[in-house]
Amino acid sequence: APYCLECFTGRCEKRCRETAADALEEVILAEGPDTVSAFICEPVIGSAGGVVVPPANYWPRVREICDQYGVLLIADEVMSGFGRTGMNFGLDHWNVVPDIMVSGKGLTGGYMPMGAVFARESVVEPIAARGEDVMFYTYSNFPAACAVADKVLEIMEREDLVARAAAMGEQLSGKLARIREHPNVASVRGIGLMWGIELVQDRDTLTHFPAEKRMVNRVMAAGLERGVFFYPGGSGVAQDCVMLGPPFTITDADVDLIVGTLEDSIDAAVARA
Repeated sequence: APYCLECFTGRCEKRCRETAADALEEVILAEGPDTVSAFICEPVIGSAGGVVVPPANYWPRVREICDQYGVLLIADEVMSGFGRTGMNFGLDHWNVVPDIMVSGKGLTGGYMPMGAVFARESVVEPIAARGEDVMFYTYSNFPAACAVADKVLEIMEREDLVARAAAMGEQLSGKLARIREHPNVASVRGIGLMWGIELVQDRDTLTHFPAEKRMVNRVMAAGLERGVFFYPGGSGVAQDCVMLGPPFTITDADVDLIVGTLEDSIDAAVARA
């Protein structure tokens, strides 16, 4: 999406976040609809953007554009899926159903490496009608991984952990209010238990730290010294982003520990820069 740093902080006067979906249609028309097979994107952009939650009209408009031009919509729910955002899948927040969905991470709770691909019948039927084979590789359908996924999903349903992720996400959001006014924080953004804190050298001018400072890595190191691991992310206009993705079983005390340690770690990293 053609976002600028002002978009992330809510200061953008061009309102390009609100019209970002239109860029998809422009590209499809420029390339020729017959040449475009699919559009793939994360419902909530993860580490590359430091948790970017799209505006409310984005995904419904993308679905509309894909349907209009016969383009498959592929959702990358590897990071946002299976409860992370406080709903079963990220796209559920906008009542949008993809044609193909890829997933991982939350499917096994992180206890076992596993990925999965899901598709509508309308995607699979032409393949079957042609008599095509679908290739399965050496480690496909690995029984141990499938057993872990089955148990993780059963526990998530039994303990209502998706709803808990939503509730604890609201609590985490509230506690992060103290970070929002930090002189080196440009933006705090997220949904459910998926949050990003964007760091800048100056919040008034939105000036980045010099790239060679690797500020997000400095914050991660400072956090480890204090017993908390922060996920380093960011790229492009969102250069230095600290990501939070705690377990769904996080407690009130854990939330306080995370937020307090994050504040201390940012201060320590900036002091050492």
